[in-house]
This record gives sequence, C-alpha cells and structure tokens, in this order.
Amino acid sequence: MPFDASLTDFVESLRDQVAREAAHARQHITRIWAPRLQARLAVGHAISGAKVHSVSGKWVHLEVGDHDALFREGDFLFWTEAGEPNKEPRVELVLESDQGSRFVCRIRSGRSYLTPGADGILDYGYFDMSDFLNQALNQALSTSRGRDKILPLLNKKSQKPTKCDIVLDGEARAFASLKGFNEAQTDALALAWSTDLAALVQGPPGTGKTAVLSRLAELAASKGKRVLVTGLTHRGIDNAMNAIHRNAPQLNIARIGAPTSGGAIPNWESFEDCPWADSSEGFVLGATPFCLQSGRLKGVDFDYALFDEASQVHLPLAILGMLGAERWVFFGDHKQLPPVLPTVPSEERTRSSIFGYLEDRDFGVMLDTTYRLCDRLCEWPSSEMYNDELRSHPVVANKRLDVQTAPGLMGAILDPAEPLVHVEVHEPGSTSVSNTEAKIVVGILEAALRAGVPAVELAVVTPFRRQNRAIRTLLRSRLGPKAESIAVDTVERMQGQERE
Repeated sequence: MPFDASLTDFVESLRDQVAREAAHARQHITRIWAPRLQARLAVGHAISGAKVHSVSGKWVHLEVGDHDALFREGDFLFWTEAGEPNKEPRVELVLESDQGSRFVCRIRSGRSYLTPGADGILDYGYFDMSDFLNQALNQALSTSRGRDKILPLLNKKSQKPTKCDIVLDGEARAFASLKGFNEAQTDALALAWSTDLAALVQGPPGTGKTAVLSRLAELAASKGKRVLVTGLTHRGIDNAMNAIHRNAPQLNIARIGAPTSGGAIPNWESFEDCPWADSSEGFVLGATPFCLQSGRLKGVDFDYALFDEASQVHLPLAILGMLGAERWVFFGDHKQLPPVLPTVPSEERTRSSIFGYLEDRDFGVMLDTTYRLCDRLCEWPSSEMYNDELRSHPVVANKRLDVQTAPGLMGAILDPAEPLVHVEVHEPGSTSVSNTEAKIVVGILEAALRAGVPAVELAVVTPFRRQNRAIRTLLRSRLGPKAESIAVDTVERMQGQERE
C-alpha cells in the first residue's frame, strides 16, 4: 500500500515522548541521588546496612532490619558498598518481595560483588528503556507489519477497517456457551477470536476481563495458535497466566524472562529453552514487550498478542508488543488509571494508552455485569463512569460481608448492612502520611480479622508510598507474619487485583 507520510510524523511525536520521559526520569533520579546518605535515609530514599544474607543464582536475600525506606515490590534498586549509586561498582536489582526486615531481590547485573555477609547501601535504581522503545518505533516504519498494519490502525486518517470471520465467530460463541459466559463476555470472545486485526475488551471491576482473556488464550492455543500474553507489569502478566493455567493446565504454557522464585507455571529465560519450542503445537507465553527486543523472544512470531491492563500501556510500549504478532486484543478500561507519564498533561494521559487511544473505534466490547461489586458498591462507578450500563449480577447484588461485629465504632464501620462507609479523619498538617489515619486503618483491619475476614481477603489502597510504609510498619508490629497476607499498596499497583 502507498506509504502515508503522516505516519512518519506520528512516529516522530512518539519519539519525542520517549525522549521527554527518559530525560525526566534521569533528572528525577539525579535529584534523588544528590543529597548525602544521611539525608537520603531521612526521607526514605535509601537503606544503610543492607547485608547480604544469601545469594542463589539470580536471587539475593538482603537483611535490611528496621527502616523507613519507601521502596516497594517491583522497584529498581542499586546496592553499593560506598553509598554512591551513580558510580561503579554497583549491583542492579529488582525488589521482588518485601518481607519487612528482609528483601528478596532479582539480580540484573553485578552479581560478583555480592558475597554473604557483605554490608552495603540500597538506593533507588534507574533503568533507561528508551533504546528498546526507539528500536520498536524504527521497526514500525521499516517493517511491513508496522507500515501496513500497526501504524494505519493507529492513524485514524488511514485506518483499515477490521473484519471478522463469521465461521470463527460461531466457533467462539459455541466455546463461550460451554464455559458459561454471559452475553457481553460471549460477544467479547467472539470479536477477539474472529477479528483479522484488533479488538478491545473493556473490563470494569469484576466483570470477567481475565476470564475472557484466559479462555481466548485457551481456545487459540488448542487450535494450534501461538499466543503472547503481555502487559506493563510482571504481576499483571502472572495474574493472567495463572488464570490460563488453572483453566487449561494441559496447554503448552510458560513464563519467559528472568527466573522467578517459584510458581506452578514453568519459567524459561528464553523461548528456545522451552521443551516444546520446536513443535508445531500451539502455546501460550507470558512476557513483557521488552522480551521481543531482547534475545529472549527475538524472532518468535505470534498469532495473537493479548495485552492485559492495556489502559496502562503507553503507545510506544504497545507498538513494541504489537510488532511480535499478527493480531492484537487489548484488555483494559480507560475509565481506570492511565499510564504514569509525568511529561504528558494529565488531561491527555488516558489517550496516551493504547486502550484509551483506540477506545472510540468500532471494534470494542464492554463487559457490563460485575460479579465482584454488590449493588451498593456498583451504583457509584456505574453512574459516574459507565453511563449507568454497569450492573451487579444477581448472585452478588445483595451480597454483604459475613462478619460477626461487636458494638461500638468498629462494629458500625464493619456493619454488613453498609457496604460503603466513610470514616473522616482529622490530622492537621498531614500531607503524604497520616499516623492517625494509619492507626485507624490498622484498627479496622484488626477488627475485620476478629470478625472472621481472612487476612488474604483484606486490602488497603492509598495514594502515597509513605502512607503504605506507615500502615505496613504498624501492621507488622501488631500482627507479625500475618501482616504479609494483607495487601497494602498504591492505586496503580492494586489495579487488577481483588479482595473481599
């Protein structure tokens, strides 16, 4: 097809965005590293006395003792002996598990510097992803898939209409019926399976977005298709992969990337390590888009790429993932959290995600029945964000917490008859942390535990890392090991999870 020059302009605008975000990230980490160690410790930007407990393969256990650091799982960290993170030698880590006084970290580089008993300083780390993203943008312009399919899809002026195969549509509807799907879920599965190009599945909370994704992957792999499950975070990808594995453990399924610390799904460092890599059977692989540019998945071509939480995947990252597949299905919800892009104006961030960018096209389906939210909890998001189209399924509409409450304030807060409760807390001068509020929150959690709610069904969502730290620290002092089962995190980390 004739090449549209406007596509070059579009790619250049994305290059500018990548450059702005990279420059902002470098400036931000430079500001964090600039103060002396004591000042970094005081504001939670470092931990001193991070002692190497053990090293095994690409994993290190660090004893960090009591600390006030704001680090959380998924953060890039640098470990140095001198406390100078901007200088070599240093060890680059990813914090995989925060166990209070111990961190379990994945080693990205510098393993030779880690010896059991060695003391060091942990600082925020930095990983520049702009090279990967720019390579993908170059490929979008230089490859036929990029020029003829991806960029025209993203450019409304030259958009090719998507087409659906009526035979595949019927096949998907029959499969959905066997799995007990409702009407909207069936429509979503049919569209995703039969499209020749792209589909969007909008999934408000509890509507079965992951169920549709997992069944689509199952259907595709059982028909000999090669399926990539991808997204912004390892946690999101793992949640989707675990659902697929539960539904169809017989499939060829694997997670691709650095070794994990366990799990039912096999983990391989690259595709060629998979025992069925040379077979003609279908399979499902879970990996970040960056694996397509590295040696882990380079050269592997997929029939379908399924993007989980696509409303948080910005356009350059989406293009990187799209280059690896013939068809793309985006699961997300543009009414929820957009990508975290500091250089993009807040009013434009929804459109900066692949889901938000495409949400006004004619190849999307909204899942409209929530199996998670009771009627009272469904009312507000339905009216404010979903045009009164979101409804509770009859099975959960009248559901309330099954708890035994005691008289008094906590009994009123946990009253099963009131699913939505507002507790107003006054602490003048508090900004990103409120110790008064933390004490009340922990008190509510303790009351919920006494009332019979399992710890694994409790979650706390806060807007600030400092508040996370205050709540987690107090929880650990009050509950001990049981505190680790309670989820405490910020909005972007909690999105996609569910607790009772």
